[in-house]
Amino acid sequence: MTHEIWEDKDRTKLRDNRKVFKLFREGLEPLIQEGRLGCVLLQFPYFFLSNRDNFDYLQRCRDSLAGVDAVVEFRNRSWVKERTFE
Repeated sequence: MTHEIWEDKDRTKLRDNRKVFKLFREGLEPLIQEGRLGCVLLQFPYFFLSNRDNFDYLQRCRDSLAGVDAVVEFRNRSWVKERTFE
């Protein structure tokens, strides 16, 4: 969900990972029900740059994990800007 996100080797077209997120979210349900889930870490590779497509992908991640606290680890400094923190 955070590393195998591109359809092509040139990293120009993002995959539709909705099914994967749905299955992952369902797998979290026992932890959520027991109050044992702190958060989910979304850890992206260094080549996940700050751009419109990737920002939109982050929004889809957030939507797919509705009701679950998520934290993000960016490994590329292009994300260190005000918009990211908003």
